[in-house]
Amino acid sequence: MEDYTWNTTEAMATNTDTMNDFIDNHMAEYCGADYEVVHEEGTYVEIQNDEGILYGVHASGNGDFFSHRVRFEELK
Repeated sequence: MEDYTWNTTEAMATNTDTMNDFIDNHMAEYCGADYEVVHEEGTYVEIQNDEGILYGVHASGNGDFFSHRVRFEELK
């Protein structure tokens, strides 16, 4: 899966805020409704779909407090 980037009108002070925003507002649209969070640890989550495909997802800033990015890593 390609990195996902987005911007917000309000600043996000931490990467945990970025991850929460991704989960709450972007994950279903970008990844598909069949993905669910199976492990959550601040700026890192693992998501899995109903076919068993598992990704590690890492949240970070993308230049400033208004630009955000999550990076996907397929887990074996």
